[in-house]
Amino acid sequence: MIYGGGKTTEQIREIIKFMLTKNNILATRVGDEVYEAVKDLDPRLMYNKLGRTITLELNAIKRQKIILLLYQQEHPTFLWLKKQKKQLLFLEIT
Repeated sequence: MIYGGGKTTEQIREIIKFMLTKNNILATRVGDEVYEAVKDLDPRLMYNKLGRTITLELNAIKRQKIILLLYQQEHPTFLWLKKQKKQLLFLEIT
């Protein structure tokens, strides 16, 4: 990921050029001028004007469905889920 705020167009271009060899790319806080300066590096680079981002997915990202349940720790459903010990992640917030 490249945080574009505070970087020059040339700095972002050099970082993207390096990252094209091995990484997915997400550049944030970039404007039209940055996209115009980097789009020749790879035709797959995509620009989102509203989000001010440049992206390129070189390596497929494993997508998973996530369900977030919020219960008090003593709630019966929470206690039951905790006993199941399947692929569940519990994050206790105090």
